[in-house]
Amino acid sequence: MKAGPVTSSYAVIRWTTSAPSNSQIEYGRTIAYGGLTPLDAALVATHRVTLADLVPGARYHYRAKSRDAAGNLVVSRDSTFTTAAAPPGGVEAQLVIWTEIVKATLTGTTLLKTAGCDGCESTAVSQQMIASGNGYLEIVDRNTNKDARIGLMRSGKSVSAVNIDYAIDPCVNGTISVRELGRYRTETTCRAGDKFLVAVENGAVNYYKNGAVIYRSRVAPVYHWSWRCRS
Repeated sequence: MKAGPVTSSYAVIRWTTSAPSNSQIEYGRTIAYGGLTPLDAALVATHRVTLADLVPGARYHYRAKSRDAAGNLVVSRDSTFTTAAAPPGGVEAQLVIWTEIVKATLTGTTLLKTAGCDGCESTAVSQQMIASGNGYLEIVDRNTNKDARIGLMRSGKSVSAVNIDYAIDPCVNGTISVRELGRYRTETTCRAGDKFLVAVENGAVNYYKNGAVIYRSRVAPVYHWSWRCRS
């Protein structure tokens, strides 16, 4: 079992089993754990689970749990990793504050479509905005197999899937796609717990999966940007 990559806010845990099994991680700041990732029911021999929303510069305990088709449960020994220090300047991720919610209900930080026909859009807009410099939108995929789109859109436009300038369509049937103004750019595989970023970096927009670049946009950003969600 191995932890890596490990950043200031997330860690990817990898392990293997002798028989195809499901995947889950217990984790926490002490040996008592206290945290439990959603169960990934896919039966695989090579496992990967992402732990998100971690504290920078902190030591974490973790152990893997896998159960095969016959019901045999395997629990690993306790292991530890330490997250990286916070980025220079103390910049930390913020939970999105959703506004302008249409045909959806907000519970805590979770948006759920609650009105409109199948195929009709429900939308929301973030209170936060990237007015200059660098910034990013971070998505931890829950693999709900629901059609949706989330990304960065210039302020002043009507909220619609085809108007989101830099977007990700979350995991459906094991695939996520990158789209810009509705146009397909690329796709990659996905699993519950994968972390995706749409990042404005030094005058360019890059898309990441678990810390690795999956697409570099050819369209330079023009500020101001806010988060848009469509489902």
